Order: sequence, then structure tokens, then C-alpha cells
Amino acid sequence: FTADGLVDSVYGYNGLVPLTGTNYATGIAEHNNIIYACGYSSIPLQGFVWALDDTGSYIFSFGTGSKAVFSLNMGVGYNSIQVQPDGQILLGGGTLISAQESDFIISRINTDGTADTTFGVGGHFMADLGNNTSENLLDLALQPDGKIIGIGTKIVGTHNDMAFVRLDATSVPLSVAEHNENLTSVKVYPNPASDYIQLDLPLDSKIVKSEIISVTGSVSRVTLNSKNVISLNGLNKGIYV
Repeated sequence: FTADGLVDSVYGYNGLVPLTGTNYATGIAEHNNIIYACGYSSIPLQGFVWALDDTGSYIFSFGTGSKAVFSLNMGVGYNSIQVQPDGQILLGGGTLISAQESDFIISRINTDGTADTTFGVGGHFMADLGNNTSENLLDLALQPDGKIIGIGTKIVGTHNDMAFVRLDATSVPLSVAEHNENLTSVKVYPNPASDYIQLDLPLDSKIVKSEIISVTGSVSRVTLNSKNVISLNGLNKGIYV
């Protein structure tokens, strides 16, 4: 659209660019006038990334015909996309391990659409938070120091938990406590919050360090008192993880 909300008829085909073969479009990012869009197809379950220039034209040097396709295990679907300052592309989602289980996945690809094999295993990092659980990474954020944060859900039967993962730039988890299954048992409320947040922790758990991170990657150190309450005094209004 143009700045006044009208369809930009000079972009693509009268303002539209068809992305064939993608059932679900889930994320979009821009870097150096290149638009990247991620999504997935359901049959077969495959993750996609498209690359378009600022006129809406396909970039045919990216992937195969402007589209990079990824399929791991029994399938993969991408829900979120971020572009690093160097132009490499991060994708977050879920990968199907079996009919009963899926795991977090973070993939990193090069500017030509190929997997960055220096990241994780063959370009992909996977986190298993438990057997026979449905785990799906829903969003990604980049911190100013290059660390990667992901947030998603873990479903066991009818019970849903929230889970985080944080990696360094090479896909190494920063600590076991930041990505293991105990984290999914932490409950944080109220949400939204204005004055304080309360944490309910699993038995025998101990918080070594507490931080609140904005969606832009800004980190604020906070103090957890003896009742597992964090005061929000001094924090600006916004969205935090």
C-alpha cells in the first residue's frame, strides 16, 4: 500500500504478488530493500521463504525461482522470520517428529536461500522439550548483541505451557536452564501487568538471574523477591518477554 492507504498499483501485479505453493503465509521481514516472506504448506508439510525486490518482482537468484524450500524429519512449518544485520535470515517454527510429537526449530539461511551449515546441524537448531508433546515456536527476536530469542508453546494433552529458548549467534543454547522442559512449567501472571508480575516455579527450582526483554531486544535486569514477585516500577510501558 501507499502511505495514504491506497493500493500501490506499480508494485507487483496491480499491488499483488502471488506466492504459489504456499498454503499459509506467516511472517514478513525487510532488509536492504528486499522483502522476505515465510510460510508453509500442509501437504506435504514444508517450510518456505520467498524473496522479492522493492518493485514486487521475484528474485530468481534466491533459492529455486525466488523460493527456498525446507523439509526436515516428517515436515517443518515456519511461523516467524527475522533478518540479521549481515543479511542472513532466521526462521522459527515447528518440525514434526512423529504423529504425536513436534519440536521447536530455528533455521538460518544465507542470502541466496541455502541453509547456513555453520548454524546448528546443517543450518537448523531443534529443541525437544519432552516426549510426545506438541511444541511450536511462534516468534523470534534478535538482541543487539546477536543473541536469538524464541517464544512458543508446548502442549501436553489439553494442557498448554509457554516456553522460551535463547541461543548465541552460532545456535549454542546459553544454558540448560534457559531451554529445558522445566521452563515450560513456569507460570507468569497477571498478563497484562502494570505494577508487578508473580512467578509460580516448579519445586526445587532456583532463579539464578532474572531479566525482562523488550520485543526490540532491550534487556532490563530485575529483582525477584522471596515470594517470587518482580516489581515493574521503573520499566517503560511496552511489550516484554
